[in-house]
Amino acid sequence: MLSDEIKKAASKLIARLGNEIRGDAYARAPKKTGKLRDDIKRRDKGKYVVEVGNSSAVPYAPHVHYGTGVYGKNKKPITPKNAKALKTPFGFRKSVKGQKPRPYLDDALKNYRDGGGLDRALKEAGEELTKTIANNVRVAFDRFK
Repeated sequence: MLSDEIKKAASKLIARLGNEIRGDAYARAPKKTGKLRDDIKRRDKGKYVVEVGNSSAVPYAPHVHYGTGVYGKNKKPITPKNAKALKTPFGFRKSVKGQKPRPYLDDALKNYRDGGGLDRALKEAGEELTKTIANNVRVAFDRFK
């Protein structure tokens, strides 16, 4: 039945989008230990919904992606809570600016959308679906020979 084939094509397209965006995010993610990068997953979240991101197994992923301190959501320097100073690799400091954001997931999505990946995937899915519809029409016409 054609509607089943359309649903199958849509599911295939959604999976492709997720896989390709995941691959770009993997390439863009910081690689210090590889844990953050290796944790990027594609998850099916519904019939035609896919999510690409990190799991809770890497709890620091949001800090890397969105930044911390003055660069993060609070827009304030990081200060010690229970001491007079923070110990850093550069010595003790009363505050630090934090970490600049490295939005590897957002950048992957934007690159896929703006770099032609989405258009290419949609075009190929459309061509495949057109072939499927044409074959179904031929089969229907062949019944009337």
